[in-house]
Amino acid sequence: MPPGAPFLPLSGGNVSGQIDAATLTTYNHSTQTGGTLNTALGIYGQLSGTTTGGNPYFACVNLLSDTLAAGAAGLTTLLIRQNSGGAGTTGNRVGAYIDFKFTGGTTNQGLGVGNNYGGLWAYSVASGNVGGTSAGTAWGDLWGGISSANLASGATFWNACIGHEVDVGVSSGANANYTQGIKIVLAHHNQAVNPTDYMFGMARYSLTDVGLGNGIVFGSPDGYWPVDASGTLIGTLSSNLPTPPPRSATYGVDFSAVTFSGAAFRSAGFLVDGSGHVSPLLANATNDAGAAAAGVPVGALYRNGNAVQVRLT
Repeated sequence: MPPGAPFLPLSGGNVSGQIDAATLTTYNHSTQTGGTLNTALGIYGQLSGTTTGGNPYFACVNLLSDTLAAGAAGLTTLLIRQNSGGAGTTGNRVGAYIDFKFTGGTTNQGLGVGNNYGGLWAYSVASGNVGGTSAGTAWGDLWGGISSANLASGATFWNACIGHEVDVGVSSGANANYTQGIKIVLAHHNQAVNPTDYMFGMARYSLTDVGLGNGIVFGSPDGYWPVDASGTLIGTLSSNLPTPPPRSATYGVDFSAVTFSGAAFRSAGFLVDGSGHVSPLLANATNDAGAAAAGVPVGALYRNGNAVQVRLT
């Protein structure tokens, strides 16, 4: 139904009916050459009344069953393919845009319902084997979601390439018990402890690619300093649950698998090298002789201008 056209109001009852996919193979707006952009396919409506059962939804793509032998071709239930760019192309482009707004339901807490709201939820569940027979021949990776951004050859002089951005904040006049940028929750995990598991990890796809200059950074060239002066850069918080688990770990920070050419830890006034030696950072030591005059022992680290060096003599 095109924008502005009358819609069938729904007050209670069920949303039902089907659209034959065959009727969607051609439509009047397959080619748009100017003027006002017409919507090729739109779903419009309003909801009111009361429903208390089932899992209501306004629009649905439901693959009822799947026994397709697709092989390496695989299968995608819903594909959004957008090919943009070329002479005359102006303006932003977004593959899928979710504009979710909620103005409140004041009786939710009293009814004990409606504690979660979100613009996008994704749940992936696998309950069958895909060919793996043992730990050495395991097969299959289950993903909750993938976000990828790639500037291909020819995409020159772009300002930035950002894999994923999460914006979060509480505006003036609002309040929340917690403000959390990215929250990773370990859910339904009952496998034995594996020392190679992690909650947050970083890796490089190919050895031929160039690594980035930093792993985790606070602050950004295109943003302001994010942590309050009273805050902590890396810290821990206690659980508010009635029976929190024991707060213990084997190591606080473990860099034993890395070789540091400069220092394992660096602060404004000192360095800790890979062997655990603590040395002062001396900005006025420009060579080994200056470091010796300043009392830096042989083999200790000192600052030569902006570079960190080891005193040899």
